[in-house]
Amino acid sequence: MKGYNEIKGNLIHETAIIGDNVSMGEGNIIMPYSVIGQNGFVRNQKNECFIGSVVIGDNNRIGCHCSIMVNIGDTEIGDNNLIMNCVNIGHESIIGNDCEIGAGTIIPGNVSIGDECKIKIGCVIRNSVSIGDKSFIAMGSVVVNDLKGNDNYMGIPAKPRK
Repeated sequence: MKGYNEIKGNLIHETAIIGDNVSMGEGNIIMPYSVIGQNGFVRNQKNECFIGSVVIGDNNRIGCHCSIMVNIGDTEIGDNNLIMNCVNIGHESIIGNDCEIGAGTIIPGNVSIGDECKIKIGCVIRNSVSIGDKSFIAMGSVVVNDLKGNDNYMGIPAKPRK
């Protein structure tokens, strides 16, 4: 593919910025203008010591203009995820395996997303919430509380769909 470099079994576009603190498995595709491993900020944090890393598993597709940030802990992306264009994943967040994260979704710091979740286009998730396995979050929903999983959620705030 034009503009892509194969680096350790991954296809990474030449415009992507991958920090020295990023480790990844194989089979990943990183699209143009994504930024992975740069510092995420915490309000009123006095110590500007960013020692975290980003750990990315195997066979993930990360779209254009995505950002995956770090702070003092690790940010983790599992295996076989589809992270569409313009997604922000904040510091110390964890994305499980086999997830789909829709374009324009905002995931701030310290969020945990289980396996096989589908978070559709333009969702906003509050920091420090947990989303259980097999959650489906409808387009444009706003998640402000933990979600147990194995259910469909929608609305502002996101609630189980009846």
